This record gives sequence, structure tokens and C-alpha cells, in this order.
Amino acid sequence: MGTGLNALLTAIAARGSGKQVVYKAVDLYPLPGSVFSKLNYASLLNEVELYKIIMQTGWEQLLYIDPFFKIQK
Repeated sequence: MGTGLNALLTAIAARGSGKQVVYKAVDLYPLPGSVFSKLNYASLLNEVELYKIIMQTGWEQLLYIDPFFKIQK
């Protein structure tokens, strides 16, 4: 999962293309909230709420973000 940038960009692209994506992420050492909350990717892309949802999703559950993007970490 790392910084979540790939997941964020994939969610934005899925919404823009109208294609459904199931994103599966694996991370042995997830970043703590104190680290990813300082990154400015979401602000630059004007997707702060989407980034928060992606990064704060619990592990080992499938979350339906919108009709085009689902994530499982």
C-alpha cells in the first residue's frame, strides 16, 4: 500500500473512465497515520476526502468507495 498514491490515482482513473476496479493492496509495514497525513498528494489532486477514505480503510476488508472503485488491503 505504501503511501497510497497508486491507489488514489487508480480510484481517480476508474471514476473518470467508468471502468470498475477492485484494488488489492499488500503491505508488511503500513505507514502510520502520522506519516501519510503529512503527504500532499491529495491536496495537489483535489481529492483529500478520497485519500482519507483509502488510507483509513481497515485491513482485510473490502470497501466499496464508489460504483467504480473497491479496495481491499
